[in-house]
Amino acid sequence: MPERDASSAGPDVARSAFARSDTQPQLAIGRVHRFVMGLDAGPRPLSDDEIAELDDPFARLLLRRGVLPMTVSEVLDEVDNATQAGDPLRRQLTFLVGEGSQILWSADTADIDRGLRLIVTRGSDNLIDVIVSMGASGDERRRFLQVLGWDDTNGVFQFYERHGDTWVWAGNSWHSLSPPSRGQGPFDSHVNGSMVDKELKPPWIHWHSVAASIPPEIFAPNDPARVDPLVTRRSGAELLEAAVVRPAIERWTNSRLARRTRADGTVEHVPELLVQLLDTTTINIVSSPQVSSTVEPDDRVVLPTTFFVDSDTLAESLRLPAPPKFTVLGQTYLDTLERFDVALVAGRFRQAGDTHFAFEVPERAFEDIAVVRKCLDIGLLTDRFVASALMVDFANPIFSAARSQLLQYVPATAQLANPSSDLSEQIVAAVEQAAPGTPRGSPERTFLANWQLGDDWQAELSQRLERYYTALQQRLDDPAGFEAIFRLAESRRRRVRQMELSEGRSLLFARTNIDRAAPNLVMLPDATVTQEGVDTP
Repeated sequence: MPERDASSAGPDVARSAFARSDTQPQLAIGRVHRFVMGLDAGPRPLSDDEIAELDDPFARLLLRRGVLPMTVSEVLDEVDNATQAGDPLRRQLTFLVGEGSQILWSADTADIDRGLRLIVTRGSDNLIDVIVSMGASGDERRRFLQVLGWDDTNGVFQFYERHGDTWVWAGNSWHSLSPPSRGQGPFDSHVNGSMVDKELKPPWIHWHSVAASIPPEIFAPNDPARVDPLVTRRSGAELLEAAVVRPAIERWTNSRLARRTRADGTVEHVPELLVQLLDTTTINIVSSPQVSSTVEPDDRVVLPTTFFVDSDTLAESLRLPAPPKFTVLGQTYLDTLERFDVALVAGRFRQAGDTHFAFEVPERAFEDIAVVRKCLDIGLLTDRFVASALMVDFANPIFSAARSQLLQYVPATAQLANPSSDLSEQIVAAVEQAAPGTPRGSPERTFLANWQLGDDWQAELSQRLERYYTALQQRLDDPAGFEAIFRLAESRRRRVRQMELSEGRSLLFARTNIDRAAPNLVMLPDATVTQEGVDTP
């Protein structure tokens, strides 16, 4: 996958709305334009009536008044000018991230694209209303500026970016969910219409945090970012997770479910919701809490459990057994790094070894999990149904072709009568009709076997998970077993690199000597690894 143009280097907000355009259109100065990629043939000026329909703070306080700030400082100053002392929109937080954020600047590393970006937020605790995204260094900041605003009237996030000497509205959260705009423009990374933070959980890989400080020496000596208050007064990613990203995702999820439910209890666009249970719409990235360069041969390296199982849903939401702390011997880990020639690579730069934190891997995205939890909370789905579905291919919490095959049985609508609905029964009936025509071990047959456990589903599925956990630790204790699991990790990383969310960033993951054209791998319930699509007994 080719590297992105520098103008797309946003901190998990999105590529430029014009990134795929053959030409860079000249827009009318002083006018706000509309360009929803995939839906619009090209940009056009918004009328006053159209701008009036945008009711997030950026539009309401600035754009409607003809105020078009061209820099982040101007954006923040104009928000201050439009508000009174004590207004939550004057409460500011800044955060710093970069895939190369632990590689200090030197003459030898000067050419590395560290992907350094800033997020500036304005709003009250857990209700952030304005999110500004930009490159952290002076050059990148001049090229790139995006704003995400929460529109409480319409219950959506509105997406904007500066282009030349004006601003473009690139769509709202609803545009992320439906063709032809799904996956286009800002929605290639904001796949489901909310804020994105790939590295959401501790140790908050790549972010400045309590787990890893980003030193000023990552910037060139003459880079103004070294003394810029937006950089020097940054907060840690632990606050970003708790006060910004999780609440933002839940805010949109709540709004989305409310607006998809009609007054008579009919829930519309059900497949749009169930894809976040049965498929992988996007991912988060997690790792060991241990710094890879400090691992000693006698250490036990703690591995992220959510790489192996969706414990966030199975254990936390459904009260099935939580996995133990999976570990691998330090010597085994170090030998594997050497065997697969693991290194950080960016252009001519090459640094032997793993990423800053050990064993960086993709996991199930919080935004998918949040939708499932909301469906459980309102009674659209039952615990038994979600468990029956997730336990189809449970050893592959992401990229499961088996689970995604069940999407064909999801109806367009469901009837909700709090605290329950008919959705589970509709899907079960459709699968029951199809299952006899499928082979032994098919996703349909596996799902029905789980469902038919009835009231005993928790006991049986708990035993199944416990057997998997025991077998998995035994594999990790065997060097050959860990080598297979490392290959599985690289297979999943390779699939993430092909996603737009990765933004083509070479330092997102370490590189290996494993063939990039190697077949995709999957985990089996006995904790062995095999090629995807290979029949197993």
